[in-house]
Amino acid sequence: MATTGVCQCLLKKNLYIYSLVNYESGGLLINIYNREGMSALIDVFNSQEFRNNMYQNGLGKEFDTSKSSNILCQLSDNFDPKLNQQNMRKVCWKLHIRGLYGESLIHILIINNTKIHTIIAKQMLLLYPNLVNDVFEELDYFGVSALHLAIIYGNESLVNILLESGCDVNVRALGNFFVPKQYNNSKKIPAFNEELYFGEYPLSWAASIDNKIIYNSLISYGADPNLMDTFGNMVLHVIVAREKLNIFGFVLRHSERPAHNDMTNNYGLTPLALACVLGKSIIFREIIELSCQEFWTYNIVTCCGYPLNVVDSMQIENKETDSRSALNIILEGNNSEHLDMLQGGVIQKLLEEKWKTFGHRLFMKRIFQTLFHLVILSVAIYLRQSNKELSICEPQVNKIFRIIAEISSILSCGRYVFFQIKEFSNKKKLNILKNLNSTLPQIIFLISNILITCCMFCRLFGILYIEEVLLIIALPSSWFFLMFFAAAVRITGPFVAMVRFMIIEDMRQFSIIYLVFLYGFSQTFHFLLKSPTKTWRQSHHSFYYSSWMELFRMTLGAHEYEELRNSYYQWLTQLFFVLFMILMPILLLNMLIAMMGNTYSLVISESEREWTMQWAKILLELEKALSFNESKLFLSQYTLTIAAKSQTDDPITALMVIKKMSISKAKKRKQAIDNWKRLNRKVKILFCNKDINDLQVINN
Repeated sequence: MATTGVCQCLLKKNLYIYSLVNYESGGLLINIYNREGMSALIDVFNSQEFRNNMYQNGLGKEFDTSKSSNILCQLSDNFDPKLNQQNMRKVCWKLHIRGLYGESLIHILIINNTKIHTIIAKQMLLLYPNLVNDVFEELDYFGVSALHLAIIYGNESLVNILLESGCDVNVRALGNFFVPKQYNNSKKIPAFNEELYFGEYPLSWAASIDNKIIYNSLISYGADPNLMDTFGNMVLHVIVAREKLNIFGFVLRHSERPAHNDMTNNYGLTPLALACVLGKSIIFREIIELSCQEFWTYNIVTCCGYPLNVVDSMQIENKETDSRSALNIILEGNNSEHLDMLQGGVIQKLLEEKWKTFGHRLFMKRIFQTLFHLVILSVAIYLRQSNKELSICEPQVNKIFRIIAEISSILSCGRYVFFQIKEFSNKKKLNILKNLNSTLPQIIFLISNILITCCMFCRLFGILYIEEVLLIIALPSSWFFLMFFAAAVRITGPFVAMVRFMIIEDMRQFSIIYLVFLYGFSQTFHFLLKSPTKTWRQSHHSFYYSSWMELFRMTLGAHEYEELRNSYYQWLTQLFFVLFMILMPILLLNMLIAMMGNTYSLVISESEREWTMQWAKILLELEKALSFNESKLFLSQYTLTIAAKSQTDDPITALMVIKKMSISKAKKRKQAIDNWKRLNRKVKILFCNKDINDLQVINN
């Protein structure tokens, strides 16, 4: 009963404000305005009964939110700890007569967004300007002000009135409704590109709806485009997340207060890096083009310099590869948008310059080192004796070459293990897992070299059986490393990507179904073919594990039909054999071939982009092996240094690109002048016709 009474009390309080104005475009104030006009409505606003709904008759008061509600405390625990210092704020409409979501009357009027509601809202603000300080008090929408609502509905005239009334242009909308769904207060980057993320500040909301007029109004009243929200995002970050291409250049080059393009958020991402993480290829190219500096132009040819401070993975200041660079982030991506970013433009030009400067030479050097390692390893294996103990009668020449080859193999393996472990230790564990497709051949080759090194100790302690087992595992793994180089060659690169995709996708799906049938039939044939008419050891299905191998051979068409007749249940064995042949070789195997054919047609259409991605990853792996002095030398060869915008900033490292435009600037200028002339003539004709019509009306 007590709980029911509390609910009824809360319902009555919430119903009171909705009796004035509700969300169905009705209410007492709307009815009075429709029947009696604005004068009667002003009398209602000036009445004491209406003023009692506000603190100090509409003047408002400083309110300690921590004493009446724990919403701000909950938000500060989940988000910014600095919010604990913002508990004192001015409130006008009384909290105990708010709506269901903690909204005041001015919020309801703006949300309805009709002409009548806007007129009433403007009149209320003229009489009680302190209403602009009220925000939603409910957890999901906490912090949303009248300014936020006017912006999101695009009500420019109401925005101007709110600004003139002294509203806070930097008030923050912190409710859970506007938080990305994947955010869990961790270091993982949330999905900023969701439809409900606007960036907390009114300026970010204006940029999110692509409204330059409201944006200018907020800037003129002191709004700061470089303020960080809960995630450290500024206006440019929000524009990238929302992919508002038209307003990015306007905000970046604003005449009164331009936004900074080089500031990072809480995840260490600049707007350009965030575009790479989210896969926004269109706005990524726009940011790149806006950052370039033009050196000279001749007809349709233009020479530009593109800053590489946040683009290139080779950063001399950090003395290591920058994991947050645009190039590194793109190569960590796995969708089609990231492939688009590598095609054409500055990124492709940067990769080509890296390849010419140091990539090709290091690539060929590694190929020869790997081939030399595999050749001497093959020599050591082929000269090895077939028996378990090395033969005393081994020819002296073979023995000398074998010992030299074995020692060279051990030294080569030890050298590679040392440098590869050192290289992996410089990488983050997460980056290795993300780039597992590109680093998998290296990891397998590293393991094979470790196994070959262990063979030396097995030889010293006389454990020759284990030595042979390790060699059997390590030898094919060593040759598999050549796939790492084949992926960087244009001829074989697409096929390497195709094989990898078939193994990861097609074979994985096929293996699940195939193993189910294999295990089921292996038990059946194991039971049926343990025939006493044959010796126990003579049957291929004598043991359960041998039955698996025999059925695998039968899947590929290798079977002995005469063996089926040695069972006591000959007709039943033949029946299951026919069923097995229909399901396994005919159905499943042909289904796998069809799946691989479909994969081939899909990958071959994307072969150029897939090869570019693999080639770029290998180039980045070669770059990570460079020393600091080598990186500094190579960077100076494919880049140039341009002056910074201010004397306090460091010089900018840029990539020079000569590009060809479809039309020269002179022709563009001439077309613009012609368009203005045509528009001017149309306007003159329009006004001339208007004057003639006016004269005819006067004469009549």
